[in-house]
Amino acid sequence: MGWEDTLIPHFQTVEGKNFKPNGFRITIFFTLILIIFFVIFLKIFHLQITEGSINRQLADGNRIQVKKIHAQRGIIFDRNGVVLARNDPGFKLGANFVSRDEVLKMEISNDPRFKELEVDNIRVYPFRDKTAHILGYIGEISQDELKMPKFKNYTQLVAASQKVGVCCGAIIVTDPQSGQIISMVSLPSYDPQNINTYLNAEDFPILNRVIAGLYPPGSTFKIASSLAGLSMNKITPQTKFEDTGVVNLGQYTFTNWYFTQYGKLEGSVDLVKALKRSNDTYFYSLSLLTGERVLQETAKKLGFGKKTGIDIPGEVEGLVPDNEWKIKSTGEVWFPGDTLHMAIGQGFVLTTPLQISNLVTTIASLGKVYPPHLGLKITSADGKLIREFKFNYLKVNWKKEDLELVKKGLSEVTKEGGTAWPFFNFPIESAGKTGTAEYGDPQDKTHAWYTGFAPSDDPKIAVTVLVEGGGEGSAVAVPVTKEIMRLFFSTG
Repeated sequence: MGWEDTLIPHFQTVEGKNFKPNGFRITIFFTLILIIFFVIFLKIFHLQITEGSINRQLADGNRIQVKKIHAQRGIIFDRNGVVLARNDPGFKLGANFVSRDEVLKMEISNDPRFKELEVDNIRVYPFRDKTAHILGYIGEISQDELKMPKFKNYTQLVAASQKVGVCCGAIIVTDPQSGQIISMVSLPSYDPQNINTYLNAEDFPILNRVIAGLYPPGSTFKIASSLAGLSMNKITPQTKFEDTGVVNLGQYTFTNWYFTQYGKLEGSVDLVKALKRSNDTYFYSLSLLTGERVLQETAKKLGFGKKTGIDIPGEVEGLVPDNEWKIKSTGEVWFPGDTLHMAIGQGFVLTTPLQISNLVTTIASLGKVYPPHLGLKITSADGKLIREFKFNYLKVNWKKEDLELVKKGLSEVTKEGGTAWPFFNFPIESAGKTGTAEYGDPQDKTHAWYTGFAPSDDPKIAVTVLVEGGGEGSAVAVPVTKEIMRLFFSTG
């Protein structure tokens, strides 16, 4: 028995037999094979070539699930670590957010829209309209928040505006030794839940008046005029002009405010006394010596007519007018009277509160000009430092003795006989400049200005306050500044 019988019983080979293959069957067999492979080829061609892109998408759909993951915006803290802006989870259906209750109802009722829900982040601003023009998204302030000390600046400006029956104003508080902005307030504000109501509002609540409001600076500009005269050696500390109450220029007369209101003269006036008393006669006479070009060049050197570079959008340049501008805008040439008006911050010159703040901090720091900024640093979610912002000061080429003389004059403003009379009893020696700016109001209203710093010898804080149409700076803007400084030094 061979292996064939073991594995395959009754196996018989065909060796030696006359085997003749059937040609017809073979032909049929191979024909069927060819047809089968041809059909398979056609099917593969159809699947991969004709409908390849469609099948590829279907295949990807089986293994890939597309899901929108909304990126979180960064959390914003103030200098003390208090959260100013955060993210809260929310549900989004299309372009609209839906409440948690609505989501639960959709899930229970097997609403087909439930599968379309996206988890998104809702931006939350805990302090709402108090940080409006800094963060750009705000809401109404609550009564409980108004009682908190950290919002005293906001409250003081609101109170001052209401007291004099006006709507609008601005405050900026800075560290004159670094350029850091400690506080920024612009009134009025707006409610983001009803934004359409405010877009065309009469008082323009969306406008950030600190960086985009343009105003005649009034007597705060006399700081710039002082440096113009000193830097060009047109005046010295000993230069005096006699206050006659009225300066005549051709057929036009230019009066001192003290003579206009009280009919009194102030005698012989030097620069320190001129700043202390905000004497218009002195600065009229000074401008006749300097001419308009020196005033214009000095103003630009001090940062007027250009952006300060603050790290939020929306800043405007302001205006330092000249002969070319006036011809283009009014069709008239520059008159000598325009120079006298400019010397006291009237006429065509326009500034922002931020630019006035930069002006006074230049004096406070004796010429070290730091870029005003809100941002301090960027950290990761776990608190690791990513970037810390460093700002170097720009040393403007002013004579130290000129800056010290102007600073001395500003220090006299807050003392007995100065125009900032609410500061007479303030326990910390401060310096500053009042301003009352006419702006062509039919009822003769004026903007109330004050810009100052404290302590005078080693400034830690600089404050600039503007109340639109508020009246006299000494009566309206100075008390607000005083309260801000009181709060700053009492809370450390």
